[in-house]
Amino acid sequence: MSLQALKNINRTTPTDAEQPKGFPAMLEQFKGEIARALPKHINPDRMARIALTAFRMTPKLGECDPRSVFAAVIQSSQMGLEVGLMGEAHLVPFGNQCQLIPGYTGLMKLARQSGLVQDIYAHEVRVNDVFTLKLGMERSLDHEPLTTLGGFPAADDERGEVAGFYSVAVFKDGSRTFVAMGRKEVEKIRDNSRGYQSAKRYKKLDAVGHDPSVAALSSRFGMEEAEIGIVCWGSTSGPVEEAVEQALARGIPVKAIVPKLLNPLVHSELKPFLRSAKKLLVPEMNFTGQLASLLRSAYRVPVVQLNKVKGVPFRAKEILDQIEQVAETLGHKESQDQRMLESVGSERAE
Repeated sequence: MSLQALKNINRTTPTDAEQPKGFPAMLEQFKGEIARALPKHINPDRMARIALTAFRMTPKLGECDPRSVFAAVIQSSQMGLEVGLMGEAHLVPFGNQCQLIPGYTGLMKLARQSGLVQDIYAHEVRVNDVFTLKLGMERSLDHEPLTTLGGFPAADDERGEVAGFYSVAVFKDGSRTFVAMGRKEVEKIRDNSRGYQSAKRYKKLDAVGHDPSVAALSSRFGMEEAEIGIVCWGSTSGPVEEAVEQALARGIPVKAIVPKLLNPLVHSELKPFLRSAKKLLVPEMNFTGQLASLLRSAYRVPVVQLNKVKGVPFRAKEILDQIEQVAETLGHKESQDQRMLESVGSERAE
């Protein structure tokens, strides 16, 4: 489907009987149009699931014209960017209209897909780092972060406040280019942007992610020091809690946490939870495993994914079966069987 056809859908004004009731209904009604709009390598059903997840995570989008949300999703898909947790693109409400805003990871992806760029990356520079920038006939940029024992980068508080940023692109022929900006220049661009109010909101949210006072944002159940951990969110928490209770009754040590905030992640809650977990199980009602990918990226932890995409909610038994498989890999199955034998022996003795 061409961009003109996309505009036609956005401008359509059907009768009340034909009018889709909100974005989810529009997504279902125009599924055929979506399939024709997408590049061949993108599955329309998968795109629809990702779009619905992103839509439901931002309640303000429900106040937008559903046609503008639909148009933003199509534009994202045509560029090959996924909206949602991975940050490639975002559905951002401005009044009653939704706008697609590519994230920095999405822009980097587009640069790599152009065929011209081999690598692209960016870093912040802090006041205690060594940073040298030269312009003119021979441009150069050198950055040495403050280091600690063993030559590893020092913690951010040791390196000091952020002084500026730079990005580097490496082209296929081996040549390089870079851009460097001081903090004030970056903030000036931010202040003049249309989305600055949203930016301030997300800056506050990022601080929330590191604040111990938000402990009540997550709920936990199970054994606190268990080596098997489960992270879930939304409607999956019900069958997970039931499965944890059944696993504990069978002698399998397991714990679970249900974050109420995913963007940003609540580090003060998740880091202590993950510390004792040798295996992390993440059940999700989607195909891509967005939460699992987010946890891998943020905490570098091994994750066992349990994905379900048929539209039917998880049953506790499905999660319990997976818990038992994970327990067996950690050696808990043997101790569980031993406890059962001891229990049978005591009953016979009585």
